[in-house]
Amino acid sequence: VSGSMGFGNKQAKEKEALRAFTGRMLDDSVIGMQTFSGSVQEIVPISLYKDVKSQVQNAINTLPILTNTQTRDGLTLSQQKLSAAISQNKFPDRKYFLIFLTDGIPEADPPILDAAHCEKIVYEPRIRSDRCFAKIQDPRNPPNVATEIKNLGVEIYSINITSQEVSDVEMGPLLEALLRDVASTPTADHYYTSLNGTDLTRILEKVFTDICS
Repeated sequence: VSGSMGFGNKQAKEKEALRAFTGRMLDDSVIGMQTFSGSVQEIVPISLYKDVKSQVQNAINTLPILTNTQTRDGLTLSQQKLSAAISQNKFPDRKYFLIFLTDGIPEADPPILDAAHCEKIVYEPRIRSDRCFAKIQDPRNPPNVATEIKNLGVEIYSINITSQEVSDVEMGPLLEALLRDVASTPTADHYYTSLNGTDLTRILEKVFTDICS
């Protein structure tokens, strides 16, 4: 729900894909949802789909557009929620998957624009401001949050919503490397890219099929 999701019709495509994805779920499917921008929030607790069906649909329909992309904080919240569900054996005999969907580089809120805090700084004409690949929000820095999630037995799918904006192109290789590192192996089966979200529905259909198989 970062600010850049408001450009290029990306969030509309995201909502469309999420409606299609959840529309395929059975009542005894398990789902949880978190957002990460400006702050991190659990918008649907990990639950049986039948118990939160209306909450899920309302969460999708009312997804906001906020500010910066707090990648590490978002994955940390997911790690905490997954760890709790697994340690409490909340849903016996279930395997857990995390679908991590983002269109932006890790950002601090508020941003600190200097070399000590930024892996890279790029000017973005669209917002008339510099953007910083924030080291503090890189989930790979110790402790590696993605590794902690995988160590729980959770498979991670990462979906990179790309664009042709100046800073997205300049930062693209850094973000792709991060999301490939976050994804489970084999990477070719767990990492996807989507230009402006145009094929998100197809990607999530593929992920759904992989999970259910």
